[in-house]
Amino acid sequence: MELRPHQEKAVQMLRYSLSQGKRRPILAAPCSFGKTITAAHIFQQAVARGKRGIFICDRIKLVEQSLEAFDLQGIETGVMQGNHQRSDHSMPVQIASIQTLSRRSRMPIFDFAIVDECHAVHKHLLKMMQAYNNIPFIGLSATPFSKGLGKVYDDLIVPISPVELLEENYL
Repeated sequence: MELRPHQEKAVQMLRYSLSQGKRRPILAAPCSFGKTITAAHIFQQAVARGKRGIFICDRIKLVEQSLEAFDLQGIETGVMQGNHQRSDHSMPVQIASIQTLSRRSRMPIFDFAIVDECHAVHKHLLKMMQAYNNIPFIGLSATPFSKGLGKVYDDLIVPISPVELLEENYL
């Protein structure tokens, strides 16, 4: 999968943030940036290194949209959402709704998490972050302005502005 230059820059900035000891960076990027595609790339690279990851969505509709995007990139995923037909816990990448995770007594095993629409902080997500305090949780948001978000996440990654996306004909 080939990323656009601003997406590659975001991956490099996230790697740097994590290498500096940050565990909760937010990738703040405008609509049409390709945050889900960037996340799919991160998962693809991690799986190639034998890692397991989870993509956490705050709405059922986003689970399906993310599944479509990951499928287009050739990433095999399991889905944790009710009795979803693609439920397969053996897959190294899981797409899950936070509502489903909050109802499960057993937590999935993963090496890192990416949280879509991270500005909507759910109580159960906070519990997960506390339980997995040494595991990276990368947030994705076009609007990382929610009150208290700085208490949850520890770095803000801004690889490109909306104006720059317009100038480069991506918007």
